[in-house]
Amino acid sequence: MLQGIGGAIMVPVGRLAVLRTTRKQDLLRVIAWLTWPGLLDPVLAPALGGLFTT
Repeated sequence: MLQGIGGAIMVPVGRLAVLRTTRKQDLLRVIAWLTWPGLLDPVLAPALGGLFTT
């Protein structure tokens, strides 16, 4: 589920929708929130998957 959410956020159409509604002074913070799930999911998902299967 986390990988799906991270993947959906990284899709260009979803990213553009979020960035268009964001004020310019909040742009850096919003981009960080969009980027981190995509960076963390490949690290956390295999570990959680292994934990769930054992």
